[in-house]
Amino acid sequence: MKIIIIARYTLKELLKSKLLWNVVGLGALIAILSWVSSEFTFGVPSRVALDIGLASLSLSGYGIAIFIGAGLISKEIESRTIYMVLSRPVNRGEFLLGKILGLSVFLAINFLLLSSFSLITVMLLGTPISSLILWSIVFNYLECLMLMVLVVSISLEVNTVLTILFSLLLLVTGHVIGETRKALYVTSKPALAAILDFYHLVLPGFYKFNLKDLVLYEQTVSLNWLLSTFSYGLLYSAFLISLSVWMMNKKELH
Repeated sequence: MKIIIIARYTLKELLKSKLLWNVVGLGALIAILSWVSSEFTFGVPSRVALDIGLASLSLSGYGIAIFIGAGLISKEIESRTIYMVLSRPVNRGEFLLGKILGLSVFLAINFLLLSSFSLITVMLLGTPISSLILWSIVFNYLECLMLMVLVVSISLEVNTVLTILFSLLLLVTGHVIGETRKALYVTSKPALAAILDFYHLVLPGFYKFNLKDLVLYEQTVSLNWLLSTFSYGLLYSAFLISLSVWMMNKKELH
């Protein structure tokens, strides 16, 4: 109940910031751009609309996860709000989980709004919504959720600027690590391959959640692969949340 109350307060504060109106405006802009672009595209208007819609989902999700996640706890410390909360019968872990849950719900609302604009535009262009498109949206959200918790974890140890820089670096690396490991130069260097394999094992592989190419070119993937990747996202997110709670409990609050 304490976690839910803190999450509700966090969500209310985010809604008051009017970020959601920017999301609505972005969604309308996506629909307009998709429609206009489709008029200049012969044969594949829905593919253009999907490309714009999925790219916008990713960018908006990354923005929320990194720039809001980086200050999720540090702003509470700077404003000394956290001390007021912790002076009550609320422990650090409950406070952190409430903040993460509140931002997760806000991120879900963002995805719901933007994906609705995109899906409606695609349907108006005469293309049915396949299950792979829905899986792509779910995976996109799960990727941004993992990124957000990762950002919060980093923010507990370094300042906001470094948190943003490290998060961007991990995001880019997490997207290119899959293809990099397969490169001929890497496979011919056992030491380098071992380092990249270790990175792939420990740090998040965000590339796993990128289904955009499969959606655009109407390819298929097995249900087992989808479920295993979904499980990977959930388990890694749970690990990051547990790590964040541990770090929060060890953190010195000044």
